[in-house]
Amino acid sequence: MDNFCVVPEDRRYWVIRSEKGAFLQHFQIHGVVAIGHLDDLGLKPTNDKAFNGNWQTLTQRLLARFEELEQSRRSAFSIASQAKTFAEEIQSGDWVIVPGGDVVAIGRVESHSYLDTASLYAKNVQGFDTEMPFSLRRRVKWGATIARDELSSPLRRSMAANQTVFNIDGHWESIYHALFGSFLRGDTLYFSARLKSDSGVNNVDVTSFLSLLTDIEVMARGFSDGLQTENFESFLSHYRADGSLSLTTKAEFYSPGDIWVQLIGDGLATAKTYGWVPIAVLAYNMLFGNSKKGMDGVVDLKTRQRLWGLVIDRMQRRGADRAIENMKISPPNKGQELLDDQGKK
Repeated sequence: MDNFCVVPEDRRYWVIRSEKGAFLQHFQIHGVVAIGHLDDLGLKPTNDKAFNGNWQTLTQRLLARFEELEQSRRSAFSIASQAKTFAEEIQSGDWVIVPGGDVVAIGRVESHSYLDTASLYAKNVQGFDTEMPFSLRRRVKWGATIARDELSSPLRRSMAANQTVFNIDGHWESIYHALFGSFLRGDTLYFSARLKSDSGVNNVDVTSFLSLLTDIEVMARGFSDGLQTENFESFLSHYRADGSLSLTTKAEFYSPGDIWVQLIGDGLATAKTYGWVPIAVLAYNMLFGNSKKGMDGVVDLKTRQRLWGLVIDRMQRRGADRAIENMKISPPNKGQELLDDQGKK
């Protein structure tokens, strides 16, 4: 499916801090991410070849340097460990998250680590060139820049660590929810919605919207088995009775806030020419007035029209169009630049 995110299960996610965000613009302009942990050792550039350091020797040199500066041995070991992580543990295809002031930038690593001592420049807010001298680098394809307050609370807290380089694999779901309205990992389909209203959230509106998400699961399960507007309630009752509905919800009902949904696909009916995922994704996008996003060549026009009729009917029955308007709900759509690696790690 075009413009649809399938999450590789072996991808890893790393935070790289850059002098309290001072070098984020340099990274984005020059397509890199970099750290300065080995800069005091006078290492020679690798001329874009992979950096293969002898970490025992490098650690000993860092220890000697820190002793000269009357700094702790623990700090030297920490610096060496983070440099090694940056150089060896991060892999091409991994994602990096770089905080910068009130925003964070997310990019995909596209090279091995290398040493380059040529300074990189970017203009500051006053229009003057500022220097980024860090030499241990990787090339990065940068995607979205996202406001910190659009991230989930756990993800924001995870980036408060003091280290320059650290892993946040456990927050992969939060990262994707900030970027994509829908994404697939394994047999589970995820939906994301952002509540942008800054007023109180009405319980009636929340109930209407969540009920509509259940209707989407019914559509995904029953569409290829003859589900129609007229028999929708009987399908819904049947699935509820046999316990087959799998949709679960996580939410931060602040204003603004988030609604996250998981739809487990194991056991869902699969049509002959298309599976349950395109139906569910298309139905979800239809809630926001988009009847074809990412589905060209996957779901035919006749199927799309039939599904559109089901969505409109359920929205009217649930009063969900008013709920979407009142809560100013919309799916995030900030990760498209990172989707050209489908099929890669």
